[in-house]
Amino acid sequence: MTAGQDRDTAAGPAAGAAGQAPAERQTFRSSLAVVVWWIWVLFAVGNLIDLAVQGRDHLSVVAAFILLFITGVIYTTVQRPRIVADDEGLTIMNPLRDHRIGWAAVAAIDVPELLRVRCEWPLDSAGDTGHRVLYSWAVRSPRRKQVIAELRAQRRSRRGSAGDLSGCSARRKARPRNRPPAWRTPRSWSPR
Repeated sequence: MTAGQDRDTAAGPAAGAAGQAPAERQTFRSSLAVVVWWIWVLFAVGNLIDLAVQGRDHLSVVAAFILLFITGVIYTTVQRPRIVADDEGLTIMNPLRDHRIGWAAVAAIDVPELLRVRCEWPLDSAGDTGHRVLYSWAVRSPRRKQVIAELRAQRRSRRGSAGDLSGCSARRKARPRNRPPAWRTPRSWSPR
């Protein structure tokens, strides 16, 4: 889970034996998407109340239907995408389609831009396997953050390979304690 992602727990602790409570079910979604959704809901409800109070013509009805249509589109693209993980596998809920993947079929998970799940499963007894790559809208990692993280890692590795220097302070020249910094003016120059 990356920064900016929200994790909800849908059930209690994992069950140890059969017949106990179901295992933990975790939901992953973007925190920003939840905030955008609730801001839009407040905006839409306020406008619908205003249209109900003041609007009594055909244009108000059209505006209300357009507002409801946009609310449906925003729900589909912002609020609905999520990933649900449980004992059986992953459920990837994208705006228009759900994918259920068992843990046995998950070959790899990575985040190049959107979360990518690589799946493999046996097709027949000859050893053939089926392959499929599924993307999730719910968890994303902007390329800019990845580049910044890579540059920081390179900078740290260069600092570590520079020998015994620890940070920037070791590279600076030490100035005598009794001498003021260069940006201060000498007392002889200050007005009296």
